[in-house]
Amino acid sequence: MMSLKEIYSKGLCPVCGYEMIDREGVYPWGKDCDSQSDEICPCCDIQFGHQDLTLEYLWKGDDMKKRLSIYDKWRNDWIKNGMKYKHFDDEFYPQPPNWDPIKQLKNIGIEMDQNRKIKED
Repeated sequence: MMSLKEIYSKGLCPVCGYEMIDREGVYPWGKDCDSQSDEICPCCDIQFGHQDLTLEYLWKGDDMKKRLSIYDKWRNDWIKNGMKYKHFDDEFYPQPPNWDPIKQLKNIGIEMDQNRKIKED
């Protein structure tokens, strides 16, 4: 998987690889990669600055390892629940045509096998 800074700077959702900057015009954690956007990924439904914040962040500053573990858990739950596009009927964030969640995960360096399991390095 790519580093969080690289994922954020490309405007990708770190959970599912959704191209937030290309489709929604927003960065998950701001263009500086350090300020929460409060945006919700229309694909996996995580809200940046809410579900990916820890108490340590609020008191001591960011801990990228903890944030990565939050993203890993959110991603595993999203995969386990069928990798559905959460806002498929939303008029503002409709599901992209020919949407492919497995291809989308490749945006953040995650490969899946034919059984929809994450390939380990």
